[in-house]
Amino acid sequence: KWGMDTGGFNANSGQILNPDPELYSRWMEFSSLVPVFRTHGNDNQQRQPWYYGGTAEEVAKSSMTWRYSMIPYMYAYERQAYESGVGLVQPLTFDNPTDENVVNLTNEWMFGDAILAAPILEEGAGSREIYLPAGTWVDYNRGDVYEGNQTINYEVNDEDWTDVPMFVKQGAIIPM
Repeated sequence: KWGMDTGGFNANSGQILNPDPELYSRWMEFSSLVPVFRTHGNDNQQRQPWYYGGTAEEVAKSSMTWRYSMIPYMYAYERQAYESGVGLVQPLTFDNPTDENVVNLTNEWMFGDAILAAPILEEGAGSREIYLPAGTWVDYNRGDVYEGNQTINYEVNDEDWTDVPMFVKQGAIIPM
């Protein structure tokens, strides 16, 4: 049941901190891939998507639309968590315990059993390195197919921040 305060929450030394539009957008994308998805701040900080401009508003809308389309998928994992204690987000080591490449990998995770999430975490990123474990993976957004056990250089759009790297295990069924 972990998540984050999307958009940032606390003020620092009395100074209200507001993320820039890109950071806000990337936080929205990240938050759509964890169990708790919420946006708020304190001290009257503005966290509404339209506060950050048209591009960030579109990214926020897209993230929210995707998240809500995944409710049937996420709901199934809530039942699993109740029965087994295994939650929606899982480290790559769960399914790949002998793969040395995933031992300390913290910027990618499984969103349920079928989706590998690898959100953009760096400002101005035009690409990022993504490790795909064993198996065949399909790019959720682009449809490209990759064989696992390799690191790929995944190019993203650094101007409209719309790329959210996600990969589906080939053959998975995702209720939406």
